[in-house]
Amino acid sequence: MATSSTAGDSLQYCTPEELAHLDERFEHALRGVTCLVFWTGVGPDVARCWAMQHNLPTLTIAMGPLWDNRHSCSAGGARSSKAFFKYMKGASIRFAEYACRDMRQAIVLTNSPPQIYSTREHSNYRDLEEPVLKGALGRHGTTRIEYVHPTVSGAAAFQYQTWPHDTSNTWSTFLTTLWSKKPILHGIAPKNEKTKVMVKTAEICVVVVQLHAQTCIQQATVAEKQGMELKKGATRPTGTVADQKAQQKQVAKRQRANVKQKMAKQQKKYKQRLIELEEQTRQKKNASKLKRAELEQQLARVKREGRQKRAELERRIAQAKKEAKKSRAGTIVPKAPVKKELERQRATLEHEIAQQRKAHRRKQVEFEHQISQEQEAAKQKRAELEQQIAHHKIQVNQMLAKLERSLASPAGGKGKKHKKT
Repeated sequence: MATSSTAGDSLQYCTPEELAHLDERFEHALRGVTCLVFWTGVGPDVARCWAMQHNLPTLTIAMGPLWDNRHSCSAGGARSSKAFFKYMKGASIRFAEYACRDMRQAIVLTNSPPQIYSTREHSNYRDLEEPVLKGALGRHGTTRIEYVHPTVSGAAAFQYQTWPHDTSNTWSTFLTTLWSKKPILHGIAPKNEKTKVMVKTAEICVVVVQLHAQTCIQQATVAEKQGMELKKGATRPTGTVADQKAQQKQVAKRQRANVKQKMAKQQKKYKQRLIELEEQTRQKKNASKLKRAELEQQLARVKREGRQKRAELERRIAQAKKEAKKSRAGTIVPKAPVKKELERQRATLEHEIAQQRKAHRRKQVEFEHQISQEQEAAKQKRAELEQQIAHHKIQVNQMLAKLERSLASPAGGKGKKHKKT
């Protein structure tokens, strides 16, 4: 574990130029934010989904383009893996320092007690971020540290303080009543299309986590029933019955292992699909912004050129009127054909401007229709993915029910035979 003397020294891991870029990004991304999210012991996808669902920033969310463009040369792609890990350590310390400013507080996503921290030998949160949050080296720490355990089904919205006041006993009280109730998804009311995508993605991630937790509970129940059956048959004669029970136990273990393996593959597949869907949505949104900006620039250019032509034409018409007035006074020869030609040119220009505006309006309508079609396609993809997850959940429950029946029926049959003898 790193010492406290190195935990708060971000210059040990980053250059002054890199820290300046991080400060510039954090000042923009964390403006008005009162709570920052840290994580240890849970997966980065789980942490990111939870933070997006609650509209709070993690380190990578706050880094924005510094993280999204990490593979490009302009964003540090030229760094080696070792150099990039070192850079992320400095970014972690800097992010923790921002959690200690402006009366902010920290939420830490962890596993449930007693295994709070990551099992890795070197953990960025345990070695670097937590000492800063708790005021290492005499610095001012964060206002408070609260824990959330998102991998526990139904507990994703429950948080309790651990520093500076330890209220961990509230977690024990909450846990005693949690499993008697049906897990509930704690979502947020979406206000626009972007928020709907973020909330829907986070809700699907929570469904996957809850499905895993429910399966573990069912497997533990099956194992408990099997143990009770073995205890009931402990007084029965040994020999063939004992051998059959041992074989049955091994078959049950293999079946549970197969169920776990299938679930792990499905969860990995669904997470990958969620990441791809989120990336596609982000790319389409960026492309739509660029196209809209280009269309607005073209319309502004056409308007500007029209104003210039109209001003020139008005100037020439005014000149013609002035000459006509002088001609009536007898100073020069009348130029009525000139005024008529200018009027004709003015009418032609008005018609051209009207045609250009009509064409741009038609392009804008087509663009809005294309965006609505893309949004509808994204909704259909999300609906299909949700349906697949629900179907997978039903399959897992059916497999577990079948496994329970296969474990219970042989034991009951053997008990009846033993009573007859």
